[in-house]
Amino acid sequence: MNTPPCATFVDTGSLVFLSGQTASDNLGIVRGDTEAQTFRCLESMENRLSDAGLSRAQLVECTIWLCHQADISAFNAAYAAYFGPHEPAHSVVIGRLGVTGALVEIEAIARREMQACIRSTPLLHQRPASGTTSGLNKGRALE
Repeated sequence: MNTPPCATFVDTGSLVFLSGQTASDNLGIVRGDTEAQTFRCLESMENRLSDAGLSRAQLVECTIWLCHQADISAFNAAYAAYFGPHEPAHSVVIGRLGVTGALVEIEAIARREMQACIRSTPLLHQRPASGTTSGLNKGRALE
């Protein structure tokens, strides 16, 4: 397998950015359906988090790429089972992936628990303009 020239994660001190993880094994082979690949991606992501001294509890956002819109239900089931009550924000994009056989790719952002990260009013979103009915104001403040 050709390894792309990128870091598996970048640690800024307060935030850790994880590069996209696919369900590739040590030989670069991707196996399984969307649910199996989702679990494998998340396990790989957790290994990268561990390398950075973090855990899945510190994830704040995931971006997910799926090959097929029909796979959203299988992905959601695996994602919910993996995270349980901890629910990082996430977005799903439908499109082709660069790894042959990959149905899922997940990248993530995690936050370190540091006093330097504490803000007086930390928010996960911008409030919508006055008079709009956007559901964007349902985000949670960082704790």
